[in-house]
Amino acid sequence: MNTLLTAALLSLLVGLNVGLPTNSVSNDTAVNCSFSQSVLSCQYGTDRVECDAVSNIVNLTVLPIQIFGMSLVNNVNVSSPELAEISLYPRVLDLPVYLTNTIMANGVAVNLSLYYSLSDTNFGIRVTNGECFSRFLSLINNVNELLKVGVQQNLLGDIKDVNLVGLLLIKNEENGNCAKS
Repeated sequence: MNTLLTAALLSLLVGLNVGLPTNSVSNDTAVNCSFSQSVLSCQYGTDRVECDAVSNIVNLTVLPIQIFGMSLVNNVNVSSPELAEISLYPRVLDLPVYLTNTIMANGVAVNLSLYYSLSDTNFGIRVTNGECFSRFLSLINNVNELLKVGVQQNLLGDIKDVNLVGLLLIKNEENGNCAKS
């Protein structure tokens, strides 16, 4: 039921045709991820990866659900997961654009990303196990078609095109939230 709710929300809010996780249905257009209760769960087609993860997302409006586009920052090397980084672009739900992955935190510009590390080195979602993050990177390497979206610095800024490999849905916990504010 939880997976069905996630798929329905992604379909409604983002406008993508998200396949449900069954053996007969395949979604070959994007990696679909969700983060809730310290678990990052991603699916591409019939392949699925779940990793323990920690959120270090700051200075964003706390909503029950947050959606981010995922884009490759550098080459995806499964054998060196600590070098791979996936940019996270916040989705503006009422508009057909994403915002840039650079935000201000304590007066300093920082990039939001999905990454592997043993400690908080970046802002975003940190996967805590290198082998699991390598499996996630393998999943991303299988993406056949990138989704081109518009990204703005702010709601009045110029739009630049970014190629996304997938989407990340962050479900805030009932007794607080996954994202630190």
